[in-house]
Amino acid sequence: MPAPNGQDTGSARYSQSRQAQPLHNRLASNGSSVQSYTASQVSQGPRSSLNGKMLLDGYHGDILDNFEGAPPKFNPRNPNRTNSSPLLDANDPIQMHLLVSTALEDATGYAILAPEEVDSLRKQCTRLTQRIESTRQNLAVQSKYRDAAINMGKLYSEGDGKRRSRGSLGLKRNSHTDQSREAEAERAASERRCEELAQELWGLEKRLIEPQTALLQHTAGILQMTHKPSAKKVGRASQEGMPGSPESMYTYSNARGSVARGEDIFDERSLYRPFDRLDQLDGDRSVDAPNGMGADAEAKLKELWEMMHPSAQDGEDNVPVQAFSLLAFSSKVQSLHNQTTMLNDQKEVLQRQIKQQRELNNKSDETKDREMTEMEAQLKSTKATLSELEAHAQSLESKLAAALDQSTRSQGEETAALHEHIENLQNDLEDLKSSNAIDLAELKSSHTVYLEDLKSSHSVQLEELKSSRSVDLEDLKSSHSVNLADLKSSHAIDIADLQSQLTSSAEHISPNTPAILPL
Repeated sequence: MPAPNGQDTGSARYSQSRQAQPLHNRLASNGSSVQSYTASQVSQGPRSSLNGKMLLDGYHGDILDNFEGAPPKFNPRNPNRTNSSPLLDANDPIQMHLLVSTALEDATGYAILAPEEVDSLRKQCTRLTQRIESTRQNLAVQSKYRDAAINMGKLYSEGDGKRRSRGSLGLKRNSHTDQSREAEAERAASERRCEELAQELWGLEKRLIEPQTALLQHTAGILQMTHKPSAKKVGRASQEGMPGSPESMYTYSNARGSVARGEDIFDERSLYRPFDRLDQLDGDRSVDAPNGMGADAEAKLKELWEMMHPSAQDGEDNVPVQAFSLLAFSSKVQSLHNQTTMLNDQKEVLQRQIKQQRELNNKSDETKDREMTEMEAQLKSTKATLSELEAHAQSLESKLAAALDQSTRSQGEETAALHEHIENLQNDLEDLKSSNAIDLAELKSSHTVYLEDLKSSHSVQLEELKSSRSVDLEDLKSSHSVNLADLKSSHAIDIADLQSQLTSSAEHISPNTPAILPL
């Protein structure tokens, strides 16, 4: 049974969103598994065990490609689905039969959801897809900011290196430490923001997997459940109990294994057949034969009997037809009446269901229109924000280029000024050297004359001092000799007195003590 157009559109949209998950596809190819989360975990957002640096490195290629994703496949041999695998041959019945049988078998245990649950999952997928697209755009813009901050840091580091090399010659240095630190802080903040956006994008993509998987399983399960065998009789084209074409192999085995013998398969087209048949009978009924009911009535009944039991057509097996009798005809009419009554009841039920479904569809269409309007407004605001961010990024790039040019020009001007200043200093040094040489010669000559004058004056003063000192020395010698003679005479008298006193005292103290000899 073909799927509705809306469901095809939704499946195409979800397949496109699945193609735009390069990081998850790469991790899945490496053998990593994606966990399933409960409702509370989905509402809170899953926490990844990977850090922001690893996730940002994983998204590096996608950021460079602007999240375009892998190019779609193209299969010219399948014009109905050109995005299928190039290895698929849709005209090969055996290959298509194997694919159909495998898909039907795999979709046996898939859960089938209610229409309300399907709408809720689709809305959830739409919201998550919009958030993923917005996060990807923000990540791309923040990556540009980070690259600009890295370039500014490199510029400041190169400028500081050149200034340090010039400062080693003893020149004046202008340090840009504050600017370098500010650029480093901006780079760290940009990298941290990029890592946070990468983690958020990873969590949103993981949250999108669960509703997409549920929708795909629902689609496969409903298609598997409503799959019917071919309208032709199975045994009609079979040989020795097997179907005549590979396409009907699964339907033949499914009809034998899963559908009981004699079970009526409801077909909505059969609702209108009994009424057409009754209209035909009413049109063929004759009202002007009250007296000739014999042969005409019997012929009419036989004709009706043949209509109820059509003869075997060409290519069909001979089916035994029951002989005509009034009892059989009456029972057949009664069964048709019962079937008509049952079909009328089913028709009323279906009409009520169709009416309810239309009301639900109208309500859902209004809700969808309102949500679509809100989403369009949100998309416009997001586009406006993105355009502003891009303009800001372009202005930053232009400012960076202007700053680079200005720094280059300023460095050239500073270099020229420094060279000129060095030349001026060298000239001043030469002038000082020449003037100092002249002054030094004059100073040496004046110092020589002054030293000669000092020597001559000092020699005269020294002679005068020597003569005066020799006179004073003679006077002192004569005065000292007189004083010395006086002192000697006085001392000799004193010594004689003392010796006499000692002699007398010694005689009184110890008569046996020998007398002290005079000096």
